[in-house]
Amino acid sequence: MIRQQARIPRNCPQGFLGRYTVVPGDTFYTIAQMFRVRMEALAVNNPHIPNPNLLFPGDILCVPV
Repeated sequence: MIRQQARIPRNCPQGFLGRYTVVPGDTFYTIAQMFRVRMEALAVNNPHIPNPNLLFPGDILCVPV
């Protein structure tokens, strides 16, 4: 089995809530719900994740306020 290497942003813009590390079972929808942000905002602010429908445990997301 090939293991996906975690995708980590170089940096998060100022004013961001912080970083979130993806765990098994997470989706952009559930993460957006958890932080009460729009799913579109989460996707736009994480360009290092080319397909928001495909997350891997260990990926790190910048969470907008």
